[in-house]
Amino acid sequence: MVDLTRSDDEVVGAFRREAGDSGYAVILHSVWGHPTELLLQALVPDQLSFAPHCTRLVQIGVSAGPTITLAAEALRTSGLRIMGAGDAVTPEAVGEATRQVWEWIAAEKLEAEIEPVALHEIERAWLTSNVHGSRCGHRALARSCHQTGTSPAVRASLRTCPS
Repeated sequence: MVDLTRSDDEVVGAFRREAGDSGYAVILHSVWGHPTELLLQALVPDQLSFAPHCTRLVQIGVSAGPTITLAAEALRTSGLRIMGAGDAVTPEAVGEATRQVWEWIAAEKLEAEIEPVALHEIERAWLTSNVHGSRCGHRALARSCHQTGTSPAVRASLRTCPS
């Protein structure tokens, strides 16, 4: 676990410690923004060399911001391969994932935090993220479903939608 509230140097150091000698094979990244820039900095070797392995970074969210500055050295020397979460996702995989989510909901293995948001505050709520990266807009949708009598399972599935 890397504490992103620390200084930039401390975060880079923590990413390097977490990687250890074997590095990262795959990173499922839902934060993006400045923390990703620090992660990429941590992947770049300290001395003139190339990474001994490839690191695949799968971008799946933007809770810390929608853009990054990408240093050329991160692509040249780190072994980094960046892809979006939609790359190579088949309709079969989407169907299987949906089935799995509904199984978790039915088995009560999936929890949803639902925070009521007034309808006139939806735009502000949608543009706001909390420290855990959840988006208030999903909670606003859940509240709307609650008001229309939609089942709790549907409310929970809305909360799990990617940002």
